[in-house]
Amino acid sequence: MTKVASVLLVLLGLIGGPASAVSLCEYRSPETSIHEFDLSINYQYLDDGATPGVEVNSGWIALDLRRLVDGPRIGYSLTGLARLSLNDLVPTEFLGQGSGSVKYYFREAPAWFGFAGFEGAGSLSAKGLDVRAGVGYGRFADVTPMAKAMHILDELKELAVLEGDLSDETLLAVAMEIGRADEFEETRDLVEAVEDLIEADVGSDLGTQALLSIESIILQPSDTRSCGWTIQAGVGYEVIDPNGGSRNALLALSGDFAWSRTRLEASELHAAASIPLAASEAMTMNISAVHEQEIAERLSIEARLAWQRIGALGAPSSSVWLASVSAQHELDRGSIGLQASIGRDDGDADLSTSLSISASLDLL
Repeated sequence: MTKVASVLLVLLGLIGGPASAVSLCEYRSPETSIHEFDLSINYQYLDDGATPGVEVNSGWIALDLRRLVDGPRIGYSLTGLARLSLNDLVPTEFLGQGSGSVKYYFREAPAWFGFAGFEGAGSLSAKGLDVRAGVGYGRFADVTPMAKAMHILDELKELAVLEGDLSDETLLAVAMEIGRADEFEETRDLVEAVEDLIEADVGSDLGTQALLSIESIILQPSDTRSCGWTIQAGVGYEVIDPNGGSRNALLALSGDFAWSRTRLEASELHAAASIPLAASEAMTMNISAVHEQEIAERLSIEARLAWQRIGALGAPSSSVWLASVSAQHELDRGSIGLQASIGRDDGDADLSTSLSISASLDLL
């Protein structure tokens, strides 16, 4: 576990930019709706006619799902990740984690809620699934509008339209206007609303180039940014026992965390434990974490960690973990990509590692 914790600290401690006077997490949207679904495939096949047999026939498939809706009284979430490694089309490694819940907030504030949901995890050697219900505390907020407001501020500085920062109040007000973009009939109406707020703060006209930049930032797709945390505790029941034994009642614990220090970075963490009421039965613990960082305008990096342990306290246990890093650098006439991973499945004698580098250049 010490090695896994060390990897987690490294992954979540990647390069960060300077924080603004007002943080992303100070923005609060009336209702949060986040949906992300990523699919990655890497496969290689090589059959050299000069030698017998197939030299290379291996690869991996990875899925990452996040769906979060958080309203004043009702909310729900669905998250999942999975990575399957293949060699000669035969699965050699697998790690999957998934959770979902429906929440009912007793009041808008404080953020206490009741929940019902599920938690599951699996590897090639063990798979488990339980249903659970209980109480929890906390909320999440989609702060993407605030990230766009900060992007507008940075762009206006680069255009020399602004010499310093906007006031915190104006920056928050700009984010509020962007957050209610659906209420404007035309994008230009939203741009004019943002323009009025900024010009009232700086006391001068922005100019045509600045308005075009504001419109471009508002319209362009961007990575989701969220802030908040929740903790949940309750009781549950095993639908699938991870060791294939009898199903048991259990104590269910989980926590989720999301934080964006600047518009260029985002961190997420999920941890869960399924603890059978019978102390001799195997308990399941899961941890997953991801950190995204835009280091430069065209250079981004993403780091992930997933860890799973199944076993009774004080008894031999099985554990699986996987850490990966991917980077993408867009050039004027091409791109360079890197993907690297390291992990260990239960029973493996040594670590499994992979490295993939790709480049595309337009030379003429």
